[in-house]
Amino acid sequence: MQTREKQIIKTSWIGIIGNSLLSVLKITVGLISGSMAVVGDGIDSASDIVTSWITLFTARIISRPPDNKYPYGYAKADTIATIVLGLIIFFAGIQLAISTISQIVQGDIHEMPSMLAVYVTGISILGKYFLSIIHFRIGKRIKSPMLVANGKNMQNDIVISVGVLVGLFFTFILKMPVLDKITALLISVWIMRVGYKIFIKTNVELMDGVKDPSIYKKVFKAVSRVDHAHNPHRVRIRNVGNLYIIAIDIEVDGSKSVSDSHEIAKKVEKSIKEEVVDVYDVIVHVEPYGNVEKETYGVSDNDI
Repeated sequence: MQTREKQIIKTSWIGIIGNSLLSVLKITVGLISGSMAVVGDGIDSASDIVTSWITLFTARIISRPPDNKYPYGYAKADTIATIVLGLIIFFAGIQLAISTISQIVQGDIHEMPSMLAVYVTGISILGKYFLSIIHFRIGKRIKSPMLVANGKNMQNDIVISVGVLVGLFFTFILKMPVLDKITALLISVWIMRVGYKIFIKTNVELMDGVKDPSIYKKVFKAVSRVDHAHNPHRVRIRNVGNLYIIAIDIEVDGSKSVSDSHEIAKKVEKSIKEEVVDVYDVIVHVEPYGNVEKETYGVSDNDI
């Protein structure tokens, strides 16, 4: 198994163990202390356990080599899993919102949370900080959108826990338990927002787009260094996991032989791979110089 997949698996296990401990602690203490905001924070940590299991399972899928069914390999499972993570986070927020609104409507807001809720929230902030740093740094280093999404989610959990702490603080000062419920409701909105943003961002990759359009400039720059390669156009770039598949049309002198044109195409491919990191494959289509066709798809130099 490749080192990248091993790192995803290791990080996922860290997330599973860490979030399991925090989730059980927060939900238990939240129920004992009477703080729905802390229970909500615990539910969010429970959803992180599920997301870590998903990343663990996905890591084993993307490690498989290409086959007849999936000739480009299984790396795109990384993208699909990230969308699933976003949906899980979003619906966890909806569930918390429904539960909190129900309690507010029923008038169950008379119990004052105990100070135990404050202590466990402080522990949660420290725990989530270390988990988020681990996921975010490793995810960035190995270019895994799953781990980055998990890391960002856990970084947002820190904000959520701080919100819980502030809500509890004002609850004790103003002696108004309803503030704890209101804080839980705000947390649910935040959780839904995080899930929505992950879903929308990942859709770019799922729809064969690229998050960094500057890569197109690098491709045209690479082609400009190759002699006898003219008018690069109809460039299409998409992701397969953390790698790029690049398709491009170029024009060469029509009087050149097939072998000469092939050598030019090989030089274009080599130059692109030197300019752009993490390239899975480069597909070069050769046309005679001055060729005019109605071509709808792809990016040309004058489009950027």
